Amino acid sequence: AYILERNACLLPAYFAVTEIRKLYPEGKLPHWLLGNLVSDFVDTFRPTARINSICGRCSLLPVVNNSGAICNSWKLDPATLRFPLKGLLPYDKHKQRCPVLEDQLVDLVVYAMERSETEEKFDDGGTSQLLWQHLSSQLIFFVLFQFASFPHMVLSLHQKLAGRGLIKGRDHLMWVLLQFISGSIQKNALADFLPVMKLFDLLYPEKECIPVPDINKPQSTHAFAMTCIWIHLN
Repeated sequence: AYILERNACLLPAYFAVTEIRKLYPEGKLPHWLLGNLVSDFVDTFRPTARINSICGRCSLLPVVNNSGAICNSWKLDPATLRFPLKGLLPYDKHKQRCPVLEDQLVDLVVYAMERSETEEKFDDGGTSQLLWQHLSSQLIFFVLFQFASFPHMVLSLHQKLAGRGLIKGRDHLMWVLLQFISGSIQKNALADFLPVMKLFDLLYPEKECIPVPDINKPQSTHAFAMTCIWIHLN
């Protein structure tokens, strides 16, 4: 009984009520000799729980669930101590897009292009290699989870690179775009990827044939990225 005394020590009381809720779900109390003691002990937590579970419930509706009179969507599962949420949160997909985040990603790509332009040992990947790898993972994450729009990013990138003559980092850029295109082109409309064609015209202005990369060098995979994207889009 001393363990269930709230005034003795609060922390063991939290541990105790957690174990009680796991062992004895709602309406299934232990032997009648302990029934009143356990019931009164659990009831002492209800006023605090109501502060979070009842008040302000409507304002928290988009995060939790639909408000139904049949079920209490704010009631914790006694077994897991979590809210009974199943499936995706009911957000509007179009409202998840963050234009500010898109602009930041585009600016980082432009910065990487500028940095690649000034590197001396570019054939070996250069010091910007890690930057391009980081950009690749970030682009995949934010576009895949619809925080950024791929076609909008490509069009913005084309606008910011136009007329600047930054072409040394073009293979790295195509490699970054290929990481997303190769894994999502079958799940999205082809029109979402067509803006990449504008980058082809901008970053590959050569009229003659481009030399075949040396396949003995690791960077040849980046040099072939543009060709791989072209194959995906045709």
